[in-house]
Amino acid sequence: MEVFKELDMTFNNNAIDSLYTAKKEVGELIKENKNNEKLNEIIKNKGIKLDDLLNAEVNLEYNTLNIKTSYYTRDYKSNIVYLINAIGDIKAFSKSVYKNIRFDIENNENDESYSITAINEKDENLFYFRLSKGILDNNGLKHAFLYTTIYKNFAEKQSFAKELFSILNEKVIIKDIENTYKNLLIEGSDLENQKSLTDILKDLGLEVYNSDINMNAVGGYDDIKDRIEREVFTPFTHKDILNEIRKITRITKKNETNSALFYGEPGTGKTLMARVISNENKLNFIYMNMSQIYSHWYGDSPKRMEAAFNLVNRYSKQNGKTVLFIDEIDSLGNRQYNSNESNKVLNVLLTKLSGIKSEDNEDLLLIGCTNLIENIDPALISRFKSKILFRKPNEEDRIGIISTYSQKLSENDIRSFAKNTEGLTGRDIESIISIAEENLAYDIANKKIDYKTPKIEDYMHALNLFKENHEKEKQKTSGLYS
Repeated sequence: MEVFKELDMTFNNNAIDSLYTAKKEVGELIKENKNNEKLNEIIKNKGIKLDDLLNAEVNLEYNTLNIKTSYYTRDYKSNIVYLINAIGDIKAFSKSVYKNIRFDIENNENDESYSITAINEKDENLFYFRLSKGILDNNGLKHAFLYTTIYKNFAEKQSFAKELFSILNEKVIIKDIENTYKNLLIEGSDLENQKSLTDILKDLGLEVYNSDINMNAVGGYDDIKDRIEREVFTPFTHKDILNEIRKITRITKKNETNSALFYGEPGTGKTLMARVISNENKLNFIYMNMSQIYSHWYGDSPKRMEAAFNLVNRYSKQNGKTVLFIDEIDSLGNRQYNSNESNKVLNVLLTKLSGIKSEDNEDLLLIGCTNLIENIDPALISRFKSKILFRKPNEEDRIGIISTYSQKLSENDIRSFAKNTEGLTGRDIESIISIAEENLAYDIANKKIDYKTPKIEDYMHALNLFKENHEKEKQKTSGLYS
């Protein structure tokens, strides 16, 4: 309250009466609902306290140059509406003092901010508002800041400043405090109405996959499947058995992270394999692409990474054993060549990997994925317990992949097709089979043929088309950089 007393030296005591009144009203609401169990559960899940609606919401200060109001809000979009609506009232009273007042409104899409400046006929700035998005907190919620400046010459007109603050408090600041609380009450009245963790994760660019995809979707790679089950998933899903063995054999218990790194060329099935084995083991699966974590705001990226991990950790505790699959982990780079911002993101991941100890969190398994392991910082590689290479499929793998997608071909035709796909990835083979099916659909639609099951010649024709197009693309690319 001292900050308000300091203001009283400049303004009448009534200058911010609307603020005190509304704070008192919100205080009464909180007092009445202190024992609301559903509301308290919502508040706990959001990681805030009811008293946060009263404390540190508004920060006013006065200095020799101007008066500034810095207001910390939880709802950026609503405040844009509140602020724009308030301009009409502010303009109406301002014109009684400054007849030719005008307002310049600027929306900066790059930093997601609105700036509103009031200017008189002499092109002098009278007062200024700026609403901008802030950083993500640990719950994945993005806050905003509202700044108000009244320039000194005009701040000295007490009646003008008092009216401006009165409108701003009533139409914007207080409205947001009250609505924030009312929204919590609405959510507290029905737990199903609250924003789910899945939605908050989605806002951060993380996807929770729920599918019935099974091992039949993955052809070949039997040796890799076996290794992943043995080294990664069984120790995670049957930690109790592993701990019993180690009690017998070890002098001291070793802390290990539940983690693995999948690496290899694009299209070799790293993501699909992780999803399939997760589903086979009845685990939750959350997909994170590193490109979604990076922000154009300086300092925001490491906070987004921190928030993502905290949310995933919370999700695993609420929903049971969970796999966090981080794609394109190589984009974190090597700290020797990284920018300061990238190193901060990398440090967050290194810390989190060190922190996913078996005794701390038995419900979270982290799998990193990369096409370019050579670009990853050695310290990060060392944090992963298992490093599993996804090679290009050998002939037996290719037979398994083709069998998965072309069940009507004879065994001899499958083997013949597989021999001709040497050097291709599983994704390439799937693309070729899709081309064969699409060409067949075209021919049927145009009454060129009358059968609906692709034959070996259809697949071989699609293979030739794929190779021709691949060669043309290669020539185009080499021409660009020659």
